[in-house]
Amino acid sequence: MKGGGPYGAQVTRGQDLTGKDFSGQTLIKQDFKTSILRQANFKGAKLLGASFFDADLTAADLSDADLRGADFSLANLTKANLQNANLEGALATGNTSFKDFTDVPLRDDQKEYLCKVADG
Repeated sequence: MKGGGPYGAQVTRGQDLTGKDFSGQTLIKQDFKTSILRQANFKGAKLLGASFFDADLTAADLSDADLRGADFSLANLTKANLQNANLEGALATGNTSFKDFTDVPLRDDQKEYLCKVADG
């Protein structure tokens, strides 16, 4: 069965992909909506325009990933690693508890939003 996105053959929407290794892969416009991606490895992956809408990315490694234009609306990013990730144009309105955005390039409006919802 094919699906998930125009560049990824595997079905990724609404799946339990806990611990799956996507490191270094090119998954442009991949659909991870409502998927469970706890501790998944996306280190260095190209995920331009990917949708993580309502996905659980608890403790996922998104370091060095290209996430330009990605949608994290309602996503759980608790303890996710976003170090050196490119989030230009990304939507981030989900759970960002315990998330460190240090050295993550963000637009001014993204910084303003995250500062308003920050836990501390």
